[in-house]
Order: sequence, then structure tokens, then C-alpha cells
Amino acid sequence: MADEGFCDNRVKWLATINFDDERGLLCPIDFSDHGFSVVRAFTISGTFGAVRGGHAHRRGRQILMLVSGLIDIEIRWKERLERLQLDPLNRALLIEPLVWSQQIYRGDHSSMVVFCDTAYDPSDYIFEVEG
Repeated sequence: MADEGFCDNRVKWLATINFDDERGLLCPIDFSDHGFSVVRAFTISGTFGAVRGGHAHRRGRQILMLVSGLIDIEIRWKERLERLQLDPLNRALLIEPLVWSQQIYRGDHSSMVVFCDTAYDPSDYIFEVEG
């Protein structure tokens, strides 16, 4: 599903390749393919049904990348609502500024890593859904 765009192409799946063998899974991502310079990263895990996010960013771009489990992603842009899922086939999602999103964790061991191209700034957050 890589390169499929949502919300006027402000949200896109990023292609990843899974290298899976008896030792485990390796899943690289090349940020330069997307004009993305990582400034910070963090991991988030949640128990089944946990809801995280619930905001947009004024300037920051983010890549959400699945580490384990399943995570539902709800995105809103203008009047549009899309529901996607981070899963073993669709591991990485690029979200552009001003797209509101929240994540719903669908397993007790679901987790993701978030890559941001801006430093943490509380004034960058938009919590209400803008129409």
C-alpha cells in the first residue's frame, strides 16, 4: 500500500521491507526517500483499547512506525475522516502538519516508534479537530 495517499495526500503509507528469519524481524526505513530529517523519536505502547494522540501539529511532520501488534489510526483533515491500521503489511505512515490523528491500541503488546522532524514544542499542538 505504499504511496497511497489520504486526506488530500497529507497522509501516506511508506514502503517498508520485512526481513524475517529465525532470529527475528528487521524492518528498515530510509528517511531521505521522504525528505525527512529526524530531530527526535520516541516509542509508545498501550494496552488493548488505549487511546493516544488526539492532536495535530502546526509545523511538525511525523512518521508513525509499528513495532509490534496492531494500532488503529484515525486521521482527520478538513471535513475528511479516514481510519487506517498499522499492521505487519502497513508498518509506516507519514503524517503532514495540520492533520489531526489519534491511535487506538488493539493488543496488550502493541507499540510504535514515532519519528518527528521538529523538536518538542507545546505551542505546535492543535487538540481540537479543525473543520
